[in-house]
Amino acid sequence: MNPKAFVQQLHAAQSQEIYSFYGESYYLISEAVSYVVQGAPRRLFDAKHDKREEILNVLQISSGLFGREVIILHEADHLKKKDLSEIIEKKHASKLLILISSKSLPLEKNIFTLSCRFPYENEMVAWTLYLFQKQKKQVETSAAQILAHLYGRDLDSLAMEIEKILSYVGEKNSITEGDILFVTRKYKEHPIFHILQGWGRRPFSEHLNTLMQLKDSGEPPLFVFNMFVRECKKLLQYKSAGAQGLSQNEIFRKLKISPYFGKALVEEAERFSLEQLEDMTKTLATFDYGIKSGKVMPWNAVESALQFISKR
Repeated sequence: MNPKAFVQQLHAAQSQEIYSFYGESYYLISEAVSYVVQGAPRRLFDAKHDKREEILNVLQISSGLFGREVIILHEADHLKKKDLSEIIEKKHASKLLILISSKSLPLEKNIFTLSCRFPYENEMVAWTLYLFQKQKKQVETSAAQILAHLYGRDLDSLAMEIEKILSYVGEKNSITEGDILFVTRKYKEHPIFHILQGWGRRPFSEHLNTLMQLKDSGEPPLFVFNMFVRECKKLLQYKSAGAQGLSQNEIFRKLKISPYFGKALVEEAERFSLEQLEDMTKTLATFDYGIKSGKVMPWNAVESALQFISKR
């Protein structure tokens, strides 16, 4: 979902009594909650740790002279369906209930529900521009593209990175590509890029050492795997566009890639044939299914995928 659609949905849902926000993006959930609450008094509960009776007692009591009170219930997916129905049915009219969960809840159709999953990669430039515009800052399109490229679908990390950039630029209103590169240079030194930039020219044993470093540092395996998938898709898109006869600059524009990162992509793509990249993409899709179905442990999938890629 792009930022415009996100805000429009929230605006259209004003004056609702119950909201359900679900998904993995902390930033989107926080934004949605802030939009609904708008300074009203609130109380927080956690369905995983707080007693159902305590939550019900608060929801059933009128807010009285205090006006509408907002009750925010985190981890709502830990509730049994009957308990969730009871909480909704017994809520006093003076209470505004916000249900927060990692997955969609079994709710009635008249309850406003908003997915707060990470945006697609092709929506991340729009989110980058939106985050700067919210702080009344102008940012070069190429700079926004760099950030979108670095963070893929991880909107939460992007939002935190932009906070760092805003602290760095201070009162400066216009943010350049140079500002972005200066602040994000440490991120580019992340061990994952040592692997990505070495595909096709470094032995698996060297990659394995870096992989162990990532694992020991507590890096989530799905982040590493998703970075593999992103890189492979971009290489395949570049090769496919080249096979169609497009020039290098035309490919950069089509893929919305800054020339700064385009040079590295070209160098990587030259190490693989179109057939090899198609084969790699299919294999990664198989590993992805194995992870999501629970048939393959995430780190095992990461190691197997890297070993397969290193042999290309």
